[in-house]
Amino acid sequence: MRNPIMEDAVGRGTFPQVSPIPILLLENNPGEVLRFKQILSADKRREVFTIVHLSRLEIAANYLAGRPEGPMVIITSLFLPDSRGLEIVRRLRESGPDSVVVALYQIRDRAVMGSLLAAGADLCLDRDLLARDFEQTIRHLIGHSAQSEG
Repeated sequence: MRNPIMEDAVGRGTFPQVSPIPILLLENNPGEVLRFKQILSADKRREVFTIVHLSRLEIAANYLAGRPEGPMVIITSLFLPDSRGLEIVRRLRESGPDSVVVALYQIRDRAVMGSLLAAGADLCLDRDLLARDFEQTIRHLIGHSAQSEG
């Protein structure tokens, strides 16, 4: 089935082929943090992701700017205590230019998703669908990101 949002996502930079995949989860709702961590650690046979959780954009931007290990996959809420929407995506893109940014939304609005992609998101993902094929989606984005440089 064709996924226009996935096809519109443009990887930026070369994402290293590392295992486990480093994830920055930017979310301030404790219930959602717990749910995402359960989703991201669902495969008990192997560690697919390493997760760093932060809840404020300013702290995340400083973390990304000073991160010597290289890019990560950033999964972000669009509602944080210190910022909202497009500003979050722009700031993450600025702080982690080679990272993959996944913006989570709750209401499907193509205009908003287009604005998020234009602001620097690599993918807009319905937070309720996060569990569905998440590892495959992230691997596709990382591969797309690496191929866009070549």
